[in-house]
Amino acid sequence: MNPVLLIGLPDSGKTNFLARTWIALTEKGCAVKPHGTPDDITYVESLVLHLLQGQFAPRSNQNEEPRPFVLEVTDPSSGKVMPLMVPDVRGELWKAAVLNSELPKEWMDRLHSSNAVLLLLRVHSQDVVKPLDWVATKRSMEHQPGEPADATDTPTQVMLCELLRFLEIALARKNGVAPRVAVLVTAWDLLSPEEQEEGPERYIRQQFPMLAGRLRDITRLEIGVFGVSILGGDPAEDLLFKEEFLASNSIQGRGYIVQQANDELQYSQDLTSPLAWCIRAK
Repeated sequence: MNPVLLIGLPDSGKTNFLARTWIALTEKGCAVKPHGTPDDITYVESLVLHLLQGQFAPRSNQNEEPRPFVLEVTDPSSGKVMPLMVPDVRGELWKAAVLNSELPKEWMDRLHSSNAVLLLLRVHSQDVVKPLDWVATKRSMEHQPGEPADATDTPTQVMLCELLRFLEIALARKNGVAPRVAVLVTAWDLLSPEEQEEGPERYIRQQFPMLAGRLRDITRLEIGVFGVSILGGDPAEDLLFKEEFLASNSIQGRGYIVQQANDELQYSQDLTSPLAWCIRAK
């Protein structure tokens, strides 16, 4: 079975998306269902516990060795069973590999074994590096004494383009079927109503124009772009939402997926729909 890989740069929302997906797999009306129980069930249940308490799961501990997590899922409409795998590669390690323009062989082998990827990036992430405004930077350096600030950080959109290049090279093409990459813009509810109405593709064009151009130019991969809110609000920032959320004592039915289709935004409460899109490649 070819796994669907869940990957992303640091602070892209992988951990919390995994926890919410595990809950969604048991909800009525969702396109994808669990196939058995993961071997490391305590890991994913510990993540769910954070959400139940109105908290997002903390970022991965950099002092611990990463470990792969595999969850087998099934598409009842086709009977197809596929593993959803979170590789033993943290966002920081993806970042280092992209900066070095080289992925270790074992990571490339994982990509070669897959023909579908969920690629996450998060709204308002503090880890996002914006491209420099060179005119403003030059003026700033002319008026500031001493050494200029470090301007060597690679912009996030450049790193995402490089990561897409790895995917384009390595993902397997099975029986003439183009590999699918679902780009998930997480924490979608943090955007203003006006920004949300413009849709995830417009968001990427505005915030990551180089990435948007790269997505349009790719021919070897089939690309889908989705906005994702795992809870429908932010309990860390919105105390009224957190109070209501805890009073309801339930996660099921919360959150949504948004995708643009035929010039219209389509909303779905099925948090498994991007995964189903990957599985149902034609």
